[in-house]
Amino acid sequence: RKIASITIVIIIILFGAKVVERNTQWAQPEAFFLHEIEHTPNLGRIRAELGFIYYKQGELQKAREEIEKAISLYDKDQVFFFYLGKVEEAEGNITKAQNHYNHALKINPRYKAAHNALKNLQ
Repeated sequence: RKIASITIVIIIILFGAKVVERNTQWAQPEAFFLHEIEHTPNLGRIRAELGFIYYKQGELQKAREEIEKAISLYDKDQVFFFYLGKVEEAEGNITKAQNHYNHALKINPRYKAAHNALKNLQ
């Protein structure tokens, strides 16, 4: 009975340490997505979200690379094209941005973010 109790305490401590590690990653989105890419490199959503984090940090080349990888993995997500449009817009490539927003709308004609982005470009 004493061995079982000690084993349970050890398991709780190990799980607690893992929870602390994951909480640290969740608190730092870039670190979280980089960690996830190590384990699931072919998941477009993770790459697109990492790319959007880079976009928000002003790291446009890194943003473009991750978002383009996401699109190469899965080209049917309107959000990926919207994100790429935001990168193009930030770089001053308005025609390319419009093309990406329009592509997002081909995938989902009711995608408000793309509609709004196009409106803001006018």
